[in-house]
Amino acid sequence: FVASLFWIVYRYTRRNQKTVNTLTGLISTLVTVFFLVHPTIMKENFTMFSCKTLSDGNSYLNSDLDRQCWTSSHMKWALLVALPGVFIWATLMPLLAVFWIFQ
Repeated sequence: FVASLFWIVYRYTRRNQKTVNTLTGLISTLVTVFFLVHPTIMKENFTMFSCKTLSDGNSYLNSDLDRQCWTSSHMKWALLVALPGVFIWATLMPLLAVFWIFQ
């Protein structure tokens, strides 16, 4: 939202210049922001699969040792949130960014 607002204001303040292309500026800004947030989002998605086995023989999430891994609750979150997140952010979003760049 902030990027689109910036490019709209920029375009209307530079009306006399023909080189200002709002859509190109917005796309380049969004692709840049995507590449800045991509590693963090991927890291957070993969933490749902990072488990540690403790001395009691059970495995727990590294990010929250109160949550036991591969229970029904963990499976629900892993399969419904983390796995689609990994698929979307590891495959679809980079393909969309490449499409935007070469369009």
